[in-house]
Amino acid sequence: MSQQVSDCRKAGILTIIQSTHASLGGLKKVGLLERHRRLLREYSKNFDVVVYSSDTTDYSQELGVEHHPMPWLPKAFGLRHAIYYLWLILQACKMKGVIKVFGSNIPTLPIVKLLSSSKMMVTYQWGYAEQSRLCKKRDLRYWLGRPLEWLALRPADIVSVTTKRLEAYVEETYRKKTILLPNWVDFEQIKKIPLSRNKELVLYAGRLHKIKGVDYLIKAFSIVKEAHPKAKLIICGTGKEIGKLQRMVQELGVRDVEFTGSVPNKQVLALMKSAAIFVLPTVTMEGHPKALIEAMACGASCVVSDVPGNEDIIVNGHTGILVPASNINALSNALEILLANQSLRDRLGQAAQLEAYKYSFSRIVSREIRVLTALCNTRQSNG
Repeated sequence: MSQQVSDCRKAGILTIIQSTHASLGGLKKVGLLERHRRLLREYSKNFDVVVYSSDTTDYSQELGVEHHPMPWLPKAFGLRHAIYYLWLILQACKMKGVIKVFGSNIPTLPIVKLLSSSKMMVTYQWGYAEQSRLCKKRDLRYWLGRPLEWLALRPADIVSVTTKRLEAYVEETYRKKTILLPNWVDFEQIKKIPLSRNKELVLYAGRLHKIKGVDYLIKAFSIVKEAHPKAKLIICGTGKEIGKLQRMVQELGVRDVEFTGSVPNKQVLALMKSAAIFVLPTVTMEGHPKALIEAMACGASCVVSDVPGNEDIIVNGHTGILVPASNINALSNALEILLANQSLRDRLGQAAQLEAYKYSFSRIVSREIRVLTALCNTRQSNG
């Protein structure tokens, strides 16, 4: 392997295409750009990395890799996406080496692959088409989710999936070769953060979107406060629902609820090492939730809804507690039990932390680099 990596470092290029929902500006806004930079730095040890994204700001210096931003992009939803997809076609002839695409909803990828003559890996981290349907909002994503997903996966030489459930779906539905690469946890960074567990602290970290079920968490917490008046809820993240959720807290008169907004990933990890309980009350489905495995790695006891993605990770009663989605009483009961029982919290947190080691950065990313290197060598031999 060392000779392969050496050869690919000398001549191999890894071209990264970011989807519109994973723009670099968007990652920075939600505090995840540093995590992404960690990954790009690791790629750079083996490849010359070039990034294309739907940003108008050049992030080359901040990321330490070559970044090609767009010269202009409209703000209108839909039009912004369409122009970015067309721009990728115009850039395709410049794309060299192996292409890795973050996202499974870029419909112009077949043309990009044709014009670039590159091997291509496409990530499938959550069910884009299925999630679009589950949201039930009859917008463009509802109707175009499946066609967009089909077009995005069609040119892939290999599809990177994060769970066995997604692996089975991609292989059965699209007849594509897959590799199972779960999301990773940076244990090196976690170990640098001091442990300061607060036995009264409940934490949510993630997008503030209706599918995340944070409204159910707030309502459940209002019940919990009656039995545990010192309990505190921190809601970490931002999104379209933040105003609605803040109003709900005021209307219910719930005390000790804090909205942090978007914070860097390092600060999120510090909160996870402080929280007694981490909650992920998603009402539809998850892929392989980063926040959940990071909370597990930090040793927090986890309460999550029993939806696809969450139930792929948590073993009920062993590495966390599963509760029915959208069930306020079940969620409040689980929180009350854990707040009252430190030994149970400790047992669940320790088991979760041990389980999370399987998602360590070195294990997951080294496997991915081996696959990318093989694609690189295949392209070079064919070329």
